[in-house]
Amino acid sequence: MDAGEFSREEILAIGKILLDSRAFQREEMLPILDKLLSQGSKTGQETAKKLLANERRHYIPPKHGKLLLDRIWELGKAIKDYELLEIRYRRLKDKELKERRVKPLALLFSEFYFYLLGEIVGLEREFLSKGRSMSAMSPAIFRVDRIEELRHTKEHFPMPYKDRFEEGEFRKRVQFMYGGELRRIRFWYRGLSLESVLDRLPTAKVLEERDGAYLILAEAYGSGMEMWLRSQGNAVELLKEE
Repeated sequence: MDAGEFSREEILAIGKILLDSRAFQREEMLPILDKLLSQGSKTGQETAKKLLANERRHYIPPKHGKLLLDRIWELGKAIKDYELLEIRYRRLKDKELKERRVKPLALLFSEFYFYLLGEIVGLEREFLSKGRSMSAMSPAIFRVDRIEELRHTKEHFPMPYKDRFEEGEFRKRVQFMYGGELRRIRFWYRGLSLESVLDRLPTAKVLEERDGAYLILAEAYGSGMEMWLRSQGNAVELLKEE
């Protein structure tokens, strides 16, 4: 097999991940899948097509109805070039359109949606005027399909290497795509699958085990982690936040 080609096993696995992600509308998802399935041996192609055929036929796209590939590339290029953007963004809670000047920092994907992470220009001044610090705050999080308009300013912002945004480290602490302050929460877990909790919360550390229960410390931005922990019912006992 050529080093630049996917193996039949890789093609099947990637196809499953793509379809289960439900990241795109059908007119974007299916051509990507077809290009993937055109690789490899004839036998491998036919087997992968048969194994993915039912999911392909019944693929359900996200309800927002937006085509995203061009917008994702456009945002990625602005991130690479450190270009200041002006966006009009439709908020989820009240559907209000907000205009923002944003320093784009990273693109992430999580549970059906792509997100732009960025620093809102002028927000730090607003926080300081209220006696608050932004040092422990996450960047602003914008769902890409909710960006109604995007304008390139051709203005560039400095990004010293020491201040470079580390999306890999940030990703560990924003599993639920909630912005806000960095929070550290301790809790007891008494459920059946400790592994599922540790996978869901990449920063989680087991501090103690006692009679089949686990004392865990985890950190994440915003309120998403607490909301998820409370949804686990009697399996989780929240302790005082650090």
